[in-house]
Amino acid sequence: MKPFQSLQIQLLIAFVATVLLTATVIGVNSIYASYQKGQQYVVNQLESAAVLKEKQIEQWHYNLQKELALLVSRGVVAEHLRVLLQSTAPSDETLQVSIRQDLDQVLSLTKRFDHIALLDLHGTVLVSTDPAEEGKNYQTHGYIRRALKDPIVLPPRYYQYDYKAIAVAHPVIRQTDDEALGILVGFTGLQNLNDIMLERTGLGKTGETYLVDLDYELLTDSRFPNFPISETLIRTEGITQTVGERKNGIGFYDNYRNIPVVGVYHWLPELRIALLAEQEQAEAFQPIYDTTLTNTAIVLGTVFVVMLLSLWVSRWIANPIGKLAETAERISDGDLALTVKIERQDEIGVLADAFNSMTTQLLNLINNLEDRVEQRTRAIESSAEIGRQMTSMLDIEKLLQYVVNRVKDEYDYYHVQLYLVDEETGDLIMARGFGEIGQQLKERQHRIAVGQGIVGTVATIKRYFLSNNVNEMPNFVRNPLLSDTKSELAVPLRHGEKVIGVLDIQSRQIQRFSSNDISVMQLISDQLAVVLDNARLYSQTQRVNAKLARLNQDKDKFFSIVAHDLKGPFMPLLGNAELLAEMGDSFSPTEVKEMGSSIYRSAQSTLNLLEALLTWARMQMGRMTFQLEEVLLSTLAQRTVDILTPTAKSKGLTLTHTISDAIIVYGDDNMIETVIRNLTNNALKFTLPDGEVTISVQPMFFDNPAEQANISEKIDMNVTELAEVSVIDTGVGISPEDQAKLFRIDTHHSTFGTDHERGTGLGLIICQEMIERHGGRIWVESEEGVGTTFKFTLPIVKG
Repeated sequence: MKPFQSLQIQLLIAFVATVLLTATVIGVNSIYASYQKGQQYVVNQLESAAVLKEKQIEQWHYNLQKELALLVSRGVVAEHLRVLLQSTAPSDETLQVSIRQDLDQVLSLTKRFDHIALLDLHGTVLVSTDPAEEGKNYQTHGYIRRALKDPIVLPPRYYQYDYKAIAVAHPVIRQTDDEALGILVGFTGLQNLNDIMLERTGLGKTGETYLVDLDYELLTDSRFPNFPISETLIRTEGITQTVGERKNGIGFYDNYRNIPVVGVYHWLPELRIALLAEQEQAEAFQPIYDTTLTNTAIVLGTVFVVMLLSLWVSRWIANPIGKLAETAERISDGDLALTVKIERQDEIGVLADAFNSMTTQLLNLINNLEDRVEQRTRAIESSAEIGRQMTSMLDIEKLLQYVVNRVKDEYDYYHVQLYLVDEETGDLIMARGFGEIGQQLKERQHRIAVGQGIVGTVATIKRYFLSNNVNEMPNFVRNPLLSDTKSELAVPLRHGEKVIGVLDIQSRQIQRFSSNDISVMQLISDQLAVVLDNARLYSQTQRVNAKLARLNQDKDKFFSIVAHDLKGPFMPLLGNAELLAEMGDSFSPTEVKEMGSSIYRSAQSTLNLLEALLTWARMQMGRMTFQLEEVLLSTLAQRTVDILTPTAKSKGLTLTHTISDAIIVYGDDNMIETVIRNLTNNALKFTLPDGEVTISVQPMFFDNPAEQANISEKIDMNVTELAEVSVIDTGVGISPEDQAKLFRIDTHHSTFGTDHERGTGLGLIICQEMIERHGGRIWVESEEGVGTTFKFTLPIVKG
């Protein structure tokens, strides 16, 4: 055995690989999760610091606005401001001094502004806490016009020399008509903002928050030296995103000291400045590095311990299995007396006991093998013989009886019977059974519903059913004729996925049937199913062949008759034509006219026969269109009367119809008119002068459900009522013998009319096929010397 084929080595490799894979996956996931969480923690911390600073700044400039709003809205100061702005002498020094004192007092109390100035509508400083500003004009500053409408906060800028400040402007409004009189402007330095940003917020040793203006200049002090405000330009990624694109965000980039940091940046639209909170990545991610190192150490330690444990477990499992393998190898060499000595209470011990038990059973099986092989061989040979005999039988009755008798005698069963599936009901009907009991059950037409009992269950589940003790079956129904049954086996006769029957075998013994019986009986049943199907196909083929032979005979007769009828008109036609050609000058005009009439009648008769043959052939080949629609019968009857009335009058006959306009049928308009006209023409042909031909209709209900279903299927609609159309004449009638020849293609019955009219013999056959296309039927009722009535049915739509 190769080293790597050893079970112990394979187990060790499997354990170690599993642990390494698991530890690697867990470690990588843990490190990745720690990194993600650590990174998110740093970002959240910076975001919290930025939000806190933003709120403090918002509160600061809100207080500035509120302070000015109070000054210009109420109190003595507000009144003095309005008076000065409305005065026609703005240089009133007394009032200016008073206002300046009021504003100085406000500055000393609130300490929010560095100085406050009052500007008139033209931007001129009227009063200021800084007297040096009085008289200056700020009209060129863009905020003057906007501040006359609404309070505004101006971003940091140089308002006076190197003094960079934030200005808050508020309009002074006249009380009577809300008109702006001037502007009160408060200027404050950036020290408050500087104090807010330098306040520590738990961002470690390297974390800081600072502000940058629209000119990318640092507005607040840096925590690090050599970066003075108003002299430090910052162009980092965070500043570019905030100042350049006016949006908030987070990023990993190099700060203004060219050190990688994690940054959170906010745009403050009120002050039009950028707020940044940053921390060096080395400090921010140090906990992540520490966690990663710790996790790696834990994983490596765990792998080492598990490898030691895997080595011990693999030995503990593999050593006894190795003993089993060694013993099995020696047994395979023929030493069947060996046993494995492993005393353990776990699965390996159970395996050793089972192995020893299997060795004992193997000895017993080998000792009995020859007998079982002989029995099995005899069963296979007998089933093969039964199969060979079955294939030579085409008579189904003899085949079934042979199988029942042979199986019963060959295997010494108590009773054997065969059930076949009834195609109409789906029930299983007794086809053959052994002996007198089987004959009685067949005579009773014994049947079992699918799903009922053992036989019905087999037909449902499509596989065998075995009960080696039917007394233990709670729902077993015992046949009184088979009272000794103790065990029963039923196998399906399967042809593909379809069950065509069930072979039922019963025994007087308990535990009679084995797996060998099941396989042999199923083999016989499968063979029988194939042979039955072949026998049925053979029987069907015989019937089809007989039908084809009969149809071929009918065809030969038909063509023989048609050939005779086609030849008949040509004799007088050719004879008269020959006489005219050779002796035309010797005939009188009357004789020539008679000979011409004879030629015309012969040609017309031939043409009618050819047209009838063409119509019949088109119907046989399915080339005649069949278009269903609602048809008014009275219209078709009237058209027939109109067309055939000249013919009727020429013979002295009366042609009428009595069909109501209320009767509407469903069918093909052209076919129905053809049938009516053909039957009416026949009636005129066989009616003597002074006779009558009448077309009528009578609604009727179905008396045959099968006929109703046939018509509904043919026209694809539900039909509940029929129209029985009749063509009635008072003619010569038809004898019973001739009536039997009508509607038959093989007889081709044709007779002369009362004026020697000649028919084609195909008219009634074509009418029959047209009516049958509608699902209806056509028939004749006649009495010699009294008259004839042809009737046919059509589906009614309205009546």
